[in-house]
Amino acid sequence: MVRIALIGGANAYHCRAFASLINDYDRAGYSEAKFPHFNSEPLGGVEVTAIWDPIPEEARRLATLASIPEVLDQASDAIGKVDGVMICDDITMEHQKRARPFLEAGVPTYIDKPLSPDPAEAAEIIALARQSGAPLMSCSALRYARELLEAMERIAEIGKIRCATGTAPNELVFYGIHALELVHSVLGPGVEWVQNIGDGEISLVRCAYPDGASIMLQVLGKEGWPGMHGCFFGTSGSVHIEVEDGAAYYGNMIRAFARMVETREMPIPLDTTLEIIRILAAGKQSQEQGGRRIAVNG
Repeated sequence: MVRIALIGGANAYHCRAFASLINDYDRAGYSEAKFPHFNSEPLGGVEVTAIWDPIPEEARRLATLASIPEVLDQASDAIGKVDGVMICDDITMEHQKRARPFLEAGVPTYIDKPLSPDPAEAAEIIALARQSGAPLMSCSALRYARELLEAMERIAEIGKIRCATGTAPNELVFYGIHALELVHSVLGPGVEWVQNIGDGEISLVRCAYPDGASIMLQVLGKEGWPGMHGCFFGTSGSVHIEVEDGAAYYGNMIRAFARMVETREMPIPLDTTLEIIRILAAGKQSQEQGGRRIAVNG
């Protein structure tokens, strides 16, 4: 059994959803509290055994509803008590700062998306993990979407992909990462430059590869819900997917993390994780500079 501690985010969506997928949670209590859950059975082979949050009452509340046996006084108390930690998104984009003691101690660590809005900080976190030998994983769960995995054979049949589009609502870094990883996980790393011609809350970002292929990100602001879409256009056809199965993409991601804890083998190359952050940051910079092309590794 892989023992996990949830660190932070007890009052936010991801932490509550993760707890409900991993442990045998109180379904009636979750519904009454309006916590996100999927009416699924526990994943098996992994258990949340400890939780910490800067708001102790939120940690205790979630611990009660999700059958988490221990509420920690300090985040670092998890070291030595669990096999791995999940640093959960708390809506501040500052959650990554809680990872340092775990990485320094060599603890397998998942840092919720985004790893950091600042590429320099993301690079520092990755360097620390490499120095200590701590397995590190950070990603959008949409790279593990059931709809994407089921479409991979069809995507392989459309020839070389010349363009892929990823569509998401909300803001470029915090939510656009979902659309980016959905398609970047297929095309792979190597984006050379980005150009954001969006306006206001809307980002329209071309991510260009040296061979002429492109990813087009469409992050459409806070009005409405366009859903999460990926479209792949190849030399002999196209494939469109709409991602809706949250239980599957969260569950698949948590399983990948649990395997990393057991094997200490990272499922996503750290250089790829860093490129994702650099693309998003460059997209914001491009929009701020009137749509100028920004080198991803410049």
